[in-house]
Amino acid sequence: MDTPQTGPIIYQSTPAFTNNALKVPFKDRLKRNIPKYLFGILAMVLVIELIYGYQTLKSPFPKKADATTVIGVAKLVLDTPKRNVTLGEEVPVDVRVVTGGRATDSTDLIIKYDPVYLDITPEKITEGTIYQDYVIKDVDIQAGEIRISAITPPNAEGFVGIGVLATLNFLAKQDGLTKLEIDYVKGSTTDSNIVETGIAIDILDQVFNLDLVIGQGDVVAQPQIETCGGYYQYCNNLVGQTGRQFCKQGRKVENICTFDPMLSTQCDICRLGF
Repeated sequence: MDTPQTGPIIYQSTPAFTNNALKVPFKDRLKRNIPKYLFGILAMVLVIELIYGYQTLKSPFPKKADATTVIGVAKLVLDTPKRNVTLGEEVPVDVRVVTGGRATDSTDLIIKYDPVYLDITPEKITEGTIYQDYVIKDVDIQAGEIRISAITPPNAEGFVGIGVLATLNFLAKQDGLTKLEIDYVKGSTTDSNIVETGIAIDILDQVFNLDLVIGQGDVVAQPQIETCGGYYQYCNNLVGQTGRQFCKQGRKVENICTFDPMLSTQCDICRLGF
């Protein structure tokens, strides 16, 4: 017969892991935690994509700087829908200002034409919208000369990009070949000029004149070029900060889209944060 115990029986449990206890192998613990690791990696990728998407939405421009042309020179361009017209036909000629990415306060224009072939009066000049005030809009019929001056008032935004200064609505009055020429001598301040904002310096560097054929004369040949949808260029806003703007249409040169005087007719606003 067993002798009864006089005290309570106490059971002690051994800790699951001790220095001498069996440990779970590393590869088993790795397998067990793979879902946690994958979830963490996916969460990091999602955060990175959200940050990149936000930055992309803030900037409408591609990040490749080599796709953007440098700030260029200012130009004046004469253009018309067709260069071969009939006697008695109205000939609308756009005077296009190309600032090359620079902000401008004013443009002064002098155009020479032959009054034997073309007729125009001040009433036949349609003002553009790139400047607010047109202080001069004169025609010397005898000399065959047109003068236009347009300015931006103080403390108002100037113009940067490509836009129409004015449209000259001529009347074709004599058969033959005639030319419209912008009066321009590089470095002169008494002829046509484009004034950059803030520094009052003439930045006009290039002009494109216009040949017209009236009646049954020789047809003016149009150059064959490869066109493209547009290009980006660096630009300065009105306080001198550098941004980028998209200019529509151009010509492709060595597989790069660049400015063309007849095709490039409009640029977007100058945007910062590229």
